[in-house]
Amino acid sequence: MNEKWTFIIIIVFIGIIIGGAIAYFILPKSSLNIFKMQQQLSYGLVDPWIVKDNTVYINDSKAYISATPHTLNKNNTICMDFPNCNLKRGEVDFIIKSKVYTGDVDVVIGVNTTQFKLKDAKYYNPHNKTYSYTCPTEFFNYTSDYFWCYENRTYIENITEENKSKLFLIKKGHYEWGNVATKTAYWNVTEDWKDVPGKVHSINYNYGGMNKWFYKKNLPIVSGKTYNLRAEFEVNLNEIDDKYWFAIKPSSETLQEAIDNNHLYALDPWINSSGDDQNMDYLDDDLIAYWKFDDESGSVAKAEVNESYNITGIGSGTWNKTDGVVGGSYTPSSEQPEPGIDFKNHDFWDGDKLTINIWINQTASASGIAMFSRGSTSTDGDFDLALYDTAEITWNAKDSANQRKEVVVNQQTNGKWQMITCLLNSTDICLYHNGTYIGCTGFSGTFDFDSSTEHFEFWTRDSSGSYYWDKPFDEAGIWNRTLNSSEILDLYEKRATYNETGAPADDEYPVFSSYYDDNASLVDSGDGHFNVTVTSTNGTVYLEID
Repeated sequence: MNEKWTFIIIIVFIGIIIGGAIAYFILPKSSLNIFKMQQQLSYGLVDPWIVKDNTVYINDSKAYISATPHTLNKNNTICMDFPNCNLKRGEVDFIIKSKVYTGDVDVVIGVNTTQFKLKDAKYYNPHNKTYSYTCPTEFFNYTSDYFWCYENRTYIENITEENKSKLFLIKKGHYEWGNVATKTAYWNVTEDWKDVPGKVHSINYNYGGMNKWFYKKNLPIVSGKTYNLRAEFEVNLNEIDDKYWFAIKPSSETLQEAIDNNHLYALDPWINSSGDDQNMDYLDDDLIAYWKFDDESGSVAKAEVNESYNITGIGSGTWNKTDGVVGGSYTPSSEQPEPGIDFKNHDFWDGDKLTINIWINQTASASGIAMFSRGSTSTDGDFDLALYDTAEITWNAKDSANQRKEVVVNQQTNGKWQMITCLLNSTDICLYHNGTYIGCTGFSGTFDFDSSTEHFEFWTRDSSGSYYWDKPFDEAGIWNRTLNSSEILDLYEKRATYNETGAPADDEYPVFSSYYDDNASLVDSGDGHFNVTVTSTNGTVYLEID
């Protein structure tokens, strides 16, 4: 094998195209140096995958990638909302969608051949396939529903030897045409899956529980198109939850360049023997409270999660309930300037990490307005999300040197719901808008609350009521951790699905699948390559691989 490709990708599971990634590893075999997964995750650049239900996925502003099931043998039969879906034991469906990158990609998959082997690969492409049947006997005839084969048999009848044609075989089906000379009948069948032909390179190497790695170079993809692949593994008849790996990077970059440029995604679908997910970054983990603003009780906005943190002070009779992202929403008024969450009896925040997520709706630019802040009896909050001028929304916090750090995004006044996500920890404050990473600013400080005087408040920055948010406000959540960008985009897309005013939604991803033939010409190392054509017909994307 070319020495260039001995620097083989041993990064493994699902990755794709341009965008934030988990940097796994590639190994020069000579030195066996391995780039370990980065433990320090940078906002908007590198994110952990999410294991949810039977699927592992990454979803950010640049790519969506998933695999179902995330672990082999977990279920014998899995079916997804996809044409002719009937996943059997050992089958895995991958969904790959690049949101930014168009170009060639390299794909790698790793297996443990003592437990299972890569058997087949297919891609989703509805097509007509012609089948035929040839009589093994001398004569044939057919109709559209039946196909007869005859043969001459010599036997004794009334002590006289005679040759007679006897019915030899009847096949029932749908036959469209035939050839008498060749004794062959033909028919067409519409099939959804096509085998992936050509050679796939492979290398033997022990790492991460895998001992054989298959890779394919220079497969073209197009931004905005969804590709559906299916891999079939031949698995042992046991109850062990087996692990596999899969990854993608741009072909134009070496693996190290892809890692350095954050153009490599990598997911580990593994769950441990007890069935617990190794990655527990669910949206409900460390969720302190969530308000839908669909129901009120007197002067309280009821929290859907942990009603100890209901929002007080919204004012009986001044609810101003309007249509929201989902269900109702709340529009504050000057009559109740100090809605808040009382800290006095609850330490819901440990002062280290915080995520605040809200939906707002603007029809005109504004300034001097705060949407939420850390409140005090005597001073402005140590952090707030505010409209300081008519152009920007600002997320800011005072550091230990009493210097205010901030990240800003332009105001949107188109009357459409928009989602604002603010992250805060002891090293950074970060801002996302509609699920997209805006930026981070370095930060150093702590947030110790005086439970006797301080509280967290929405819509106002001081006790005078001079500043308050008087626009629709909906779907607010507080987490005692910093969400990763996959979770933030997932949260945005799920809520945006219900937004009829135009917020983009992409909550359902069609499946794209691929199979490998179980033969030496395919799995052995070689210089074979795919000729790939991507087309779109009637809204369906097809990947033609010749």
